[in-house]
Amino acid sequence: MHILLLGTLDTKHAEILYLHHQLKHIASRLSQPLQITLIDCGCSNTIDEAITVTHSDLIKKYAPSSAEIRKLPRGEAVELLIGYVTRCVQDLLKIGPIHGIIGAGGSGGTSIISAVMRSTPIGLPKLIASTVASGNTSPIVGECDITLMYSVVDIAGTNGLLRDVLDNAAGAMFGMASAYQCRVAASAERQESQIQKTRVGITMFGVTTPCVDRIRSHLEENYPVEVYIFHATGHGGKAMERLVEEGRLDAILDVTTTEICDLVAGGTMSCEPDRLDTMLKKGIPTIISAGATDMVNFGPKETVPPQYQDRKLVVHNPTVTLMRTSPDECRKVGEFIVDKVKRFAQDQKRVEVWLPRGGVSVLATPGSPFEDSEADSVLADAVKSGLKDTETHVVCDDRDINNSGFAVDIANRLMDMVKASNILINLSSSQSREYQQPTAYRRMAEIPEFRNLSLERHGNVFVLTMQKPPENKLSQSFCQEMIQAFRTVESILGSKSEGALITRSGDDKFWCTLIHTILDFSFPTIALLNGHTFGAACLLALAHDFRVMNTRRGFMCLPVVNMGLHFDGIGTLPRLKLRAPIARKLVLEAHRWTGPEAMEDGIVDALAQPEEMLQVALEMGAKWAPKAKMGVYALYRQELWGEATKAFQTISYVHGRPISTLVRAKV
Repeated sequence: MHILLLGTLDTKHAEILYLHHQLKHIASRLSQPLQITLIDCGCSNTIDEAITVTHSDLIKKYAPSSAEIRKLPRGEAVELLIGYVTRCVQDLLKIGPIHGIIGAGGSGGTSIISAVMRSTPIGLPKLIASTVASGNTSPIVGECDITLMYSVVDIAGTNGLLRDVLDNAAGAMFGMASAYQCRVAASAERQESQIQKTRVGITMFGVTTPCVDRIRSHLEENYPVEVYIFHATGHGGKAMERLVEEGRLDAILDVTTTEICDLVAGGTMSCEPDRLDTMLKKGIPTIISAGATDMVNFGPKETVPPQYQDRKLVVHNPTVTLMRTSPDECRKVGEFIVDKVKRFAQDQKRVEVWLPRGGVSVLATPGSPFEDSEADSVLADAVKSGLKDTETHVVCDDRDINNSGFAVDIANRLMDMVKASNILINLSSSQSREYQQPTAYRRMAEIPEFRNLSLERHGNVFVLTMQKPPENKLSQSFCQEMIQAFRTVESILGSKSEGALITRSGDDKFWCTLIHTILDFSFPTIALLNGHTFGAACLLALAHDFRVMNTRRGFMCLPVVNMGLHFDGIGTLPRLKLRAPIARKLVLEAHRWTGPEAMEDGIVDALAQPEEMLQVALEMGAKWAPKAKMGVYALYRQELWGEATKAFQTISYVHGRPISTLVRAKV
């Protein structure tokens, strides 16, 4: 069993080590093997043999060379540390199984630890013993499944009471991690025999419960589904969309969109402005309805803002007061939905909006406190007119939302959309991080959208098309997109499968230097040289395993010697990949090769007409993709060109180094 332990060792040294000791003690008492990875999240370095990842390790691996955490304002330092520790934990999750994450801290430590935990998969046990675990914990937990344990006393010293709390925390984490480990093992064993089920997410509120209960029972009785119901309290919608982002939901019935009302009017159960974005971007079958859009949520009646005191109010319980939405607010809700569908729907035909004209909640039916046909009509009209010229179908139904027939019809329609999309997912995937989803769904749901590039799939061969970034600059965000695209391919294909990646440019003048990432990639790579390949683009091409060059136009050249530019390792890759005379011509003579010349000198592997280049590369990719199946392709690449990988590891950008006038002189 493997548990991650997080803490700020510069301020909570003894307390974190006590927690470490207790975890070890429990494992010893139960004779169960336990690996603890202790990550120091502090702002300064602490030396202790129990620390697995020190502050210095984090800075060395994840921080820019100029980063000095201690000199920064506390807020900036915390934000940087969150980023470093998050990346560290993500790397650990890729390397091997993690069965739980535990931490302890005050407000500062809790902010770091909780942010890191929120980046990990839902279902993985997470626990924080914290001084701020009592009160408003919304910023700590968010949409995640973090368990909080109030420390009662400050985490300062190891008094008897704090030891009791930390003992309980260690025991709770050990138990949760053990259960998680068993669950993952069991799900892996069941994987082959598990019935294929579609995972459906549904939003619900108390006033739409009859509708959702009927939908759930109908789906479970008539279809192979697993239903996930989310309470639309602000975090419910966010949690649902997070699971969509993680590929753990296959279809959505967003019956209850009341969180948008709170966003519009300033209620206490507001969603974020990005509500609906994720599920629309993913392109999974989605039906949006107007459940509970007749209300805005506030606390006790005396807490309702003064400007709303004269509005129609209903005291739902002593802690919740509901306010009827006005026609103007309903119009804004409708416009919000329309705007999101138009801007973010990957496939508008996979989105429908259903409007129950007989009432959007149990409080909005005829004769009920929130009956307001004008307000409901304004929302419906905004949706109908806004989506009139789109491919999204709008259904206006005379029944109220909790009508049994309405519930059955909307459920059946969603499953028709699912059938058309051919989505069937094994439910055990939600319990096992290693489970690989069926290809049809992975292609649709796991390839994210990028600003400056696109990623397409042709069987097990992926095509990455790079567009020129703004001002032709290699910005940090662009580099991150490139790396994310490579990691996406690895994630979709898995560690031992056939696969290949083709990179090409959507612009003849594009350049990029993500050489280390390509050299370290797990699958064969093919570069399409469809235009001039100068400078950094030349090195980028050489980093690939195979190269296909345009026969009609374009030169290949590395003119750095003429420009007086140098950075460490620039000659390493040509020396390792090319014959000595050719490497000399490339680096020291800045020779320009045409396509046929590059083919003759062994720099490229194939020539093709522009319109045939992609097909040539796809055939090449299909030929070499099986070589990655045994999982050793990258290892042998490292043996061939690992020296270049190490040389480029230290490079974050191309830079000009001051050198002598003689060397800078043009030949």
